[in-house]
Amino acid sequence: MVKQDPGRISGLVYVAYSTLNTALDMLKEGVPPTIDRSVFQGQSGSTQAQVMSAFKALNVINSESEPVQPLLSRLVDESTRKATLKGILEDKYGDIIALHRANATEQTLNKRFADYGVSSPTMRKAKAFFLRAAEDVGIYLSPHVAKKIRQATSKVATKRPRKKQVTSKGEAVPAMERPSGDNLTVSLGGGTVTLGVAVKLTEMSTLEWEWLRDLIDRFRNYNN
Repeated sequence: MVKQDPGRISGLVYVAYSTLNTALDMLKEGVPPTIDRSVFQGQSGSTQAQVMSAFKALNVINSESEPVQPLLSRLVDESTRKATLKGILEDKYGDIIALHRANATEQTLNKRFADYGVSSPTMRKAKAFFLRAAEDVGIYLSPHVAKKIRQATSKVATKRPRKKQVTSKGEAVPAMERPSGDNLTVSLGGGTVTLGVAVKLTEMSTLEWEWLRDLIDRFRNYNN
């Protein structure tokens, strides 16, 4: 296989996949002639910068931040978003997708991402974006990687039931509330949903951490 020139994708996408979808949703009211940070109100400055970088890396805006049409509009439209993004990913990450189709190991895929000359933290974010996006749009992933994604999702999502505490008289002891710093809450039409995090970060695998970070980003961005 001919090695792809890393310069071809000088902008690896390293924003969280959920954040990219949130940014696209913000354009549903209308795509302006020039995309700038002010479009993504409610997001932090660093997130806005990552979204702009992602749009340029995915070639949906040009160097002047003007939309590349009809590509961007197809991404904004939820009915065509996944199919459009799948095509973009297949063009942009063709060499990495080829490795997945060859059932490459995680180490081999890590080396390919490392070829782009980015730092380890950025590489982890770039991998996380690709894996979540590819999984969502239906791109084949190597079973050696897909299995770890399923395991990470299962481990973090599974919560061991708490043992009910009772007094000597058999009365239930009220459960103590978790510190608010461990919780994230979003408001829905029928009430609220709260995410409580109680994990040992030092014992989590890279894929588990990527899954959790993506979930936290979803909670943070929902109400913005």
